[in-house]
Amino acid sequence: LVSSYFCPTAETGSPNTYEIARKQRRVEKDGLDVTSFYPSDPSFHTDPYPFYAALRDQENAGKLTRIGGGYESYWIFSHKLVTEVCNNDGVFQKPGKDRNKDVKGAVGVTSKLGDGIFYMDEPRHGEVRAIMNTAFDQSLDKDKVTREARTIADQLLAAMAGRSSCEFVGEYAAQLPMRIFMNLMGIPGDHAAGVDEWVRAALRGHDIHGAPTERLAGATATMALRSYFLALGLKCKKGEPPLGETGLIGAMKKNVPPDESATPMSMHEAMNTAVQFALGGYLSTQFLIASGVYTLLRLPDQWDQLLANRALLESAVQEMVRYEAPFQIADRWVAKGQSLNGFTFEVDSKLAVVYGSANRDTDVYENADDFLIERKPGTPAYGFGLGIHNCIGAPLARVVTRVALDALLDHYPRARLGTLGPWSNDPYYRSISHMSLLLR
Repeated sequence: LVSSYFCPTAETGSPNTYEIARKQRRVEKDGLDVTSFYPSDPSFHTDPYPFYAALRDQENAGKLTRIGGGYESYWIFSHKLVTEVCNNDGVFQKPGKDRNKDVKGAVGVTSKLGDGIFYMDEPRHGEVRAIMNTAFDQSLDKDKVTREARTIADQLLAAMAGRSSCEFVGEYAAQLPMRIFMNLMGIPGDHAAGVDEWVRAALRGHDIHGAPTERLAGATATMALRSYFLALGLKCKKGEPPLGETGLIGAMKKNVPPDESATPMSMHEAMNTAVQFALGGYLSTQFLIASGVYTLLRLPDQWDQLLANRALLESAVQEMVRYEAPFQIADRWVAKGQSLNGFTFEVDSKLAVVYGSANRDTDVYENADDFLIERKPGTPAYGFGLGIHNCIGAPLARVVTRVALDALLDHYPRARLGTLGPWSNDPYYRSISHMSLLLR
């Protein structure tokens, strides 16, 4: 029931050729023949979707696939099974502190702190989600955010006037959501650049195949972010200037006691929630803007269609989420013995749901590998999670992305693709490192 990984090759007639077989190893585990696949080939990073299609075929044949190379988990690819796992949160739980029993050393200390909302399970997740919904209601005015995003977008794009090209990711896709996020969170303006550096270092450190120096820098940056958000949540002494009193942090702070009483949120729960918002918040919006513009410009008919009809902006953003989910994979842990697709998992087994694959499942989406901004509303795409862990900030990401596209179409309607940098080496998210646009 646990499959070997099928790899398209030149002999199969596939337009994509991969030399992955040499990176596989056959092992015996629990009496089953398992092939561990190492998703570290550059071809996989550039275009993972033929891989996903082959592995969905394995699932449809009643098999699951175990991924090795440091991941050591079962990856779930079909829309049906991804949905089943994510909707059964009593069995397939988030990898929070109680599932990190083997983490030791300095990082192990932080793993024992109160989970943030992204890693909580019920019933605590529902309690904290209610608090965070209130905090969002208090601090988020969508109309104001839309106006603010348009002002920043116009400023960034106007600064490129008269130039023949720009580095789109660094100058626009990264800057716009970062500024919106810092303002929304209530992070002081002179802190924003430092917080941004920590966030990006922490994400780079997530790649298990990254250089040891980057992995260490990522762990250090994560601890720095925890300390920073913990400090913002502390009450200031009399006479000190207030910090963390505005925005989402300020709204969270009203619901956080000054000690570890956990009524209604502990300081460490609030701290880790803020860190998780930083890592999963504006970076996912950056990834979505960059990959979406890349796809639109790669398909000029879609760009021209959107240019002529801005009423398609909302459906275009939704199609961007489906086509290139900014976060492709999410981990789960098995809390109870459970069967899936005929295979029974042991308690503490690790799974990963592959949103990027579910979004291209031809059993659910017609012409799933085609990017169509006029795609009719139907089954929602899993770009920001689903079930109880559907991202609370997803509506904000869509608003900022829509504004980013609208402003770009206004300022540079004849933009064209220039050079393209490599895609992320970390299979958990889908991002382009840099991309130049020809503006005239």
